[in-house]
Amino acid sequence: MLTWQLPASGWVKVNVDGSVSHCHLRALVGGVIRGPSGGLLVGFTMATYMAGIYQIEARAVLEVLQLAWEKGFRRVEVESDNAMLIKSLQSSLAIVNNVKEIRMIHKYCFKNWRINFRHFQRGNNKVVDCLTKVAEGDLDQLMVLEEPSIFVREFLDEDISLSLLVKGVKINYLQRSKPCFRRCSSSGFVSSRRVVDQSRCQVCKTNSKPHSEPEKFAN
Repeated sequence: MLTWQLPASGWVKVNVDGSVSHCHLRALVGGVIRGPSGGLLVGFTMATYMAGIYQIEARAVLEVLQLAWEKGFRRVEVESDNAMLIKSLQSSLAIVNNVKEIRMIHKYCFKNWRINFRHFQRGNNKVVDCLTKVAEGDLDQLMVLEEPSIFVREFLDEDISLSLLVKGVKINYLQRSKPCFRRCSSSGFVSSRRVVDQSRCQVCKTNSKPHSEPEKFAN
């Protein structure tokens, strides 16, 4: 995939990332769960022990799957830019993988839910990359995030706009103006687009004063 894409109706999309902080001698992992509108449902960051990037990103997948299960999501699409990791998770040999996180993920797949693993291009993971850059806390302490920072929200908006542009919806996401947060009455899509005319939402095409705060994203 050349750009991040919205999940199918009824599904949530999980994006994960992991990195190594050599100056602090620790690894950083993060993940987000996003709904059909592209909005952030919940995310996490965590600092953990140093390891190879394959194992670090497997840890990120494991943590976010545990979080998704606890939150009650039962149709989950997992995306990572680590092609080797995704190939391992899709393999029937995951149960005998020498990385314990892979084996634990494999066991999670047998719970009463549906999980798809998918590889996507490096560079399309700006939301999680932004989160992991500011990860803090003690080692192995999961930091759950339910409200995106202004910086994360910018990347969320960009992802949604690009995804809609691919589908033929013309939104000028580069225009810098006040955000319009509104739910389209016809489709239920939650708009968080930046609009050219602040009296008119470019997604739902309705005229009203833009709200200063977002609505709760649809699950």
